[in-house]
Amino acid sequence: MGVLANDVQLEKNQGLDSIKVKGLHNNIFVNRESVEKSESDIKNSYILVVDDLEMNRKVLGKHLTKAGFDNIEFAENGEIALQKVAESNFDILLLDIMMPGIDGFEVCQRLRSQSCYKSLPILVQTALDGDDDRSQAFAAGATDVISKPINGPELIARLHIHLENKFLVNRLTQYHDRLADELEVVQQLQQDLVPNEEQIAAIQKNLSLRLSAHFQPSSEVGGDLWAAHELSDGRLSVFLCDLTGHGVVAAVNAFRLHVLIDTLEEYILDPGCFLTELNKRLVALLPVGTFATAFHAIIDPRTEKITYAAAATHTVQIMSAENMQINILEGDGVPLGILANETYETIQIPFPYGSSLLCYSDALVEVSDSQNRNISNQTVKEWFHEAKLKKVDVVEYILNALTSCGITWLADDLTIVSVSNETE
Repeated sequence: MGVLANDVQLEKNQGLDSIKVKGLHNNIFVNRESVEKSESDIKNSYILVVDDLEMNRKVLGKHLTKAGFDNIEFAENGEIALQKVAESNFDILLLDIMMPGIDGFEVCQRLRSQSCYKSLPILVQTALDGDDDRSQAFAAGATDVISKPINGPELIARLHIHLENKFLVNRLTQYHDRLADELEVVQQLQQDLVPNEEQIAAIQKNLSLRLSAHFQPSSEVGGDLWAAHELSDGRLSVFLCDLTGHGVVAAVNAFRLHVLIDTLEEYILDPGCFLTELNKRLVALLPVGTFATAFHAIIDPRTEKITYAAAATHTVQIMSAENMQINILEGDGVPLGILANETYETIQIPFPYGSSLLCYSDALVEVSDSQNRNISNQTVKEWFHEAKLKKVDVVEYILNALTSCGITWLADDLTIVSVSNETE
């Protein structure tokens, strides 16, 4: 059993693959291989001892060698120490403060002024015992201060603590960098699931519709999914789904959902049947407690009709061409992924030239502005109406309105899709 720091201890058991870490409040188990690798890293640490007195260098070297450290170099003054640090990759420095020429304070300051040495552990050894002297050492950039004459066990214990911290931070940094790289790949994959600008432009040109959209995960990736497909008979299929949660888990479910949609092409022209079949598959696929709200519509600019079905959505609005009146298309019923035998109704309504459809995820109406006023469906209605009056892009207008309200970040994923039965 060996003391690490802050009353935390390691307790090893022969023949076990895990090691119990005993802390002040609880016990946790960590992988034995990981801990043993850490101990191996510590023993192989590259250490620089800096002291102007040869006797002190020998004493420190003896303590370190006795404790199992073999990779040790020495420097007799601050100038040589800085040169050696620049030439080699040391894991830790044992640095004397009182030296002729460049003293320990200046060595610390010079190293800390360079970003590559910001996290290098520097253990300062000094005979100065005043509070001001110790404060000056920390202010210069020392990681820890050890009093002279050196106490061997204390030196090794502190050395272990700071090396363990260094290697732990290094592993966490490597893990963070790897995770960031992987998230970037997933983020790009998710962006590839939704229509890009070229696809949207092609739909607008071929079908004489105005289509705009915005997709913004609350973190690197999210659980919203929307799609728009030009059908062979001149109609447009629009789909928007909002899965519970956000982040990586929600994104994985969004990928699952995307794969399922590709298997339901035979149901695409009947939105109610499409959602019913999709729901059956999601019940078997999604984890318990996970579900989705959804809206699916088939827009026919030739017959000026829209056929749609909705699952537990209250965030779809349609504006009439005649008087610019806006109605919310309520999607009652159970969200997708809960009840396998749930069915969804197909509804058809007029969608004459000049009409507009707006659908969005509920993140848009789950926020408050800078004056703590809730953004509601009524607020979105007003923005929708204002955008059409000003003959500007609806999605862009809503995003600018959010910014004007002081809302620059949303706790959930945001998707907004607007389709108008009109040309540019």
